[in-house]
Amino acid sequence: MEEFWELLNLVEDKIKYGYKGEHEKPQFKNINPQETECRDCPLYLIRNSIVYGKGSDSPKLMLVGTWPIDQDETLNSPISANCGEFLNKWITAMKLSPFADTYVTNLLKCKTGWNKRGFNGAHNLSEEITTCFNHLEEEIKRLQPRVILTLGERPAQVLTDSDRELEQLRGHIHNYKGIPVVSTYHPEVALENYEALRGPVWDDLKLVMSKLNG
Repeated sequence: MEEFWELLNLVEDKIKYGYKGEHEKPQFKNINPQETECRDCPLYLIRNSIVYGKGSDSPKLMLVGTWPIDQDETLNSPISANCGEFLNKWITAMKLSPFADTYVTNLLKCKTGWNKRGFNGAHNLSEEITTCFNHLEEEIKRLQPRVILTLGERPAQVLTDSDRELEQLRGHIHNYKGIPVVSTYHPEVALENYEALRGPVWDDLKLVMSKLNG
């Protein structure tokens, strides 16, 4: 009987997309073994560990953020805590499963020393992004998602090969090597500006759904 209740607790936790703490969280397949000791850019001097992408190995949707912050590194999650929970709401609003249907990763796999998931204006990290982009390319090549959703301006610019601002890139379906790309705000920014951005974000998510269901 005790084993039954233990199993039931695990199922309840998973259904709620969270864990109570006494159970080990699921470990998703690491598709980037070659990155384990990556020292291709100076960020290896800052990081404690590389934060890999997490999710399905055959995703309908790949979500690409900017880079991990301290908390993400500690939790070994590309986008964690309140920001990650908010992102899960976006995913479920699109009638997708955060576990079975999506894969979340970042443009950079290491923290930058700037504990925000956006640029501070002091250093645009162009060299680091250029160096790290081959890892993202490999993820996309291996996973072949049906649609890519970029989170924030820099991932949008990189995957659309553009220097335009996010506002100009939003609202359109772009293309990366045959895969549709939709751009929206990073969940961190959307949380900080909830009333102003919830409408635009929803418009972007509807674009994603139009491609997934088309």
